[in-house]
Amino acid sequence: MRIGNAWATVVSAKGHLDRARRLGLYDTASSSGFADQHVDILDAVLVGDVSLARAAMRAHLRAVFDDVERIRECSPELFATDSGAVRVRRNIVAWE
Repeated sequence: MRIGNAWATVVSAKGHLDRARRLGLYDTASSSGFADQHVDILDAVLVGDVSLARAAMRAHLRAVFDDVERIRECSPELFATDSGAVRVRRNIVAWE
């Protein structure tokens, strides 16, 4: 995998992920493990373990999406309610 391809994937979701991260900052319990997850992902990439990096990235993204769902339950007013709203994507393909 080329780094350019990875960055294009990150950029396509970055706005939504940044919003989720900012919303989660108000709850210290929700963000406490995310930094450790970043370290796990980086460590796997640095040693070239694609399988471990993929698993760590998937676990991290699932945790972010779980955080978004928790925030949606606590503060539904922060999310679109119309029938055309796009739901959080639960099916993640990382590095395939």
